[in-house]
Amino acid sequence: MVDRLLASKAFGVRWARHWLDQTYYADNIEIGRRVPARHAWRYRDYVIDALNRDVPDDRFVTEQLAGDQLEWTSDVERRNNIVATGMLALGPWPLVNADKEQLRMDVVDLQMDMVGRTMLGLTLGCARCHDHKFDPISLDDYYGMAGIFASTRTISGRLSLGVFSNVNSVVLPEHPDEMTARAAETREYWEKLTAAREKLDRLRAERKPLEKDSADAKRLDKEIQETTQIVKLHEYLPVVPPTAHAVQDVDAPADSRVNIRGNAHQLGKKAPRPAIAIVGSHKLDIADFTSGRLKLAEWIARKKNPLTARVAVNRMWHHLFGAGLVTSIDNFGVRGGKPSHPELLDHLATSFAAEGWSMKKLIRSMVLSRTYGRHRRRALKGWMRIPRIACFGG
Repeated sequence: MVDRLLASKAFGVRWARHWLDQTYYADNIEIGRRVPARHAWRYRDYVIDALNRDVPDDRFVTEQLAGDQLEWTSDVERRNNIVATGMLALGPWPLVNADKEQLRMDVVDLQMDMVGRTMLGLTLGCARCHDHKFDPISLDDYYGMAGIFASTRTISGRLSLGVFSNVNSVVLPEHPDEMTARAAETREYWEKLTAAREKLDRLRAERKPLEKDSADAKRLDKEIQETTQIVKLHEYLPVVPPTAHAVQDVDAPADSRVNIRGNAHQLGKKAPRPAIAIVGSHKLDIADFTSGRLKLAEWIARKKNPLTARVAVNRMWHHLFGAGLVTSIDNFGVRGGKPSHPELLDHLATSFAAEGWSMKKLIRSMVLSRTYGRHRRRALKGWMRIPRIACFGG
């Protein structure tokens, strides 16, 4: 039964939900009005597919942080790698902020907070204005890493709906059959848009001579409003080649300077990107012409990193048992919970990395364990003691 469930397509859907909840994924751009993030579904489907294919977790992490910088052998692999960076592209960015420099650093802060919590179990955002008060993360560490994300293009251009900025998008390699389909969709698109515009002009002409309070005018006003929205929607969603919300390196990557009290316009000393040393004494060797995301991804996903495997294993334990071996699954720092069974956590993390970072293999070993069997039996007994009416929400 376990093997059947692990092989089911529903496995990827179920566990993708857990991962997407850890990231900032949404189908819309939240800017006061719900503007659709029209290409967001590609990242969602990437996560589902990766989990169903049991992509090794170190590769899964690397693709999402720096897929656009990985080598590829086919257009399919290239597309997949680009789409994976949707993790960094999609988020609750304050896109209506007219202060572009502050917007850029606010986005960087949110990205660092997400990467820190999700992959390292660290509250990196606490070091934005001062050295972390509890964990060994200095202001220089924070802005060293900030330089990596500040050298990454996440926000670009303007939307046509009056807001200031948009999420960065990247055109993907297009297959011949997609080009054929797009040609047909483009013809249909222009037919619908032209018809909607002509209808709007006709309705406005009919409305012009009518009295303001007449019944016909009110009916036409409502129809004009609805048709106007249809026209605007078509104008906002033209037919485009296959596209993904994804990130790219900026044209001139550079180190960040410390933002005094988090203010992007009050700058202190420069914090070199290679100087990051959040965990251990490992240094990143970042070339001047790159953001450094690939080096960061390799550092996070390396077997010797003492946090990455433990955070991943603990999160899986949390979803299977209802609570992690470390109950604060996003915080392995001083203020987080202590492992209830540290030797077990170390054993699982070491095995996870040594045996190929296979999520399905680890889950299989957990649910076939005597510990999980006892947990399920206790859960079942507890459910049976609940009054029948309560079981159904009464």
